[in-house]
Amino acid sequence: MKRLSRSSALIAAGLSILFAAPAAAEDTQNPNGEIVLRFDFANGSSGWLPGLSDYSLSTSDLRFRAEIRQLPPEVDNTRRGYYLESMNRSDDLFMFLKRELTQQDGLQPNTTYSVSIDVGYLSNAPNGAIGVGGAPGESVWLKAGITVDEPVTTLTGDYVHLNIDKGEQSQSGRDAGVVSDIANGLTASPDNGSSPYVYLTRVYHHPTLVRTDHRGSLWTIIGTDSGFEGLTGIYYYSVIVTLRPIPVQE
Repeated sequence: MKRLSRSSALIAAGLSILFAAPAAAEDTQNPNGEIVLRFDFANGSSGWLPGLSDYSLSTSDLRFRAEIRQLPPEVDNTRRGYYLESMNRSDDLFMFLKRELTQQDGLQPNTTYSVSIDVGYLSNAPNGAIGVGGAPGESVWLKAGITVDEPVTTLTGDYVHLNIDKGEQSQSGRDAGVVSDIANGLTASPDNGSSPYVYLTRVYHHPTLVRTDHRGSLWTIIGTDSGFEGLTGIYYYSVIVTLRPIPVQE
């Protein structure tokens, strides 16, 4: 196994240049040591980096796009969000955002935390729509997670995947798990036509405790794991990461 070569990582490298300037989160630290980190993408990327995995190098026309753009008018076109888009040609595409959390965000070295992640996002995938390989709503799963290892794409043969355990499609993994599907609650039209974007919020409680490294670092990730063989476009509006320190047992 090896990390994705330079020639095979043009998408990730190019997007990293666009979004590489980190910004501090709006954070709150309570007297009990609880840390609440609020990321509002109306103000930019806030240091979150985009990525794509679970596809073959021979796969073409992935149409991957990641940018800060205005929200659609049916929601609020006076604000901006982090827009991700891709065409699932592999029937198993994972499209994600990741960010390192550090001592600058209030984390402490060699400290154990319980973690929850609130995700605010916009979806235009209605309930009950029919799609190739699966539904555009019920067959695309929102995932979130936290890990001490940076999520990076690796190359095995000609297949690009992540080095962390996020599970596959509707299954959760050790480092990231299913929050929900992205169906927006609206009923699909009889002709399976387009649906307006709807603002949704979901909360993920990481099932296991995580421990920072000696630098006081953890990585958080959110993304969509798709079984729908079509185009998915999702706006992330905000992310709130809450970390609660676990006292050391004497």
